Amino acid sequence: MKVAKYFRMAQILASQGDSKDANRCYRLGAVGVRTDGVVLGCSNLCVREKCPEAHAEYRTAKMMTPHSTLFVVRIGRQGEWRLAKPCSTCMSYMKNKQVKRVYYTISPGEYGVIKLS
Repeated sequence: MKVAKYFRMAQILASQGDSKDANRCYRLGAVGVRTDGVVLGCSNLCVREKCPEAHAEYRTAKMMTPHSTLFVVRIGRQGEWRLAKPCSTCMSYMKNKQVKRVYYTISPGEYGVIKLS
């Protein structure tokens, strides 16, 4: 699997997302790779209230099949990687969807992996 390729795709989604509010210091994008080879993705939605269903990883996981892989990128104002570890609600949802593995950015050039199954 080409981790860098999928992180680049998620970074593009994050930069093009609708959460471009000038007051936001970051944006998120997620790319899912399903077992059937389909690649899909989403960015965070800009909402006033905390709502996990607006999270890029939650929105992407909705379209995933069991044993798929998810990539999550958070970018700062300058486009640099920031910590994108999914929240507990998103993690629970991904476990229920039987996502196999989640890759997430930590800092520029560094990422982590969570194995769910």
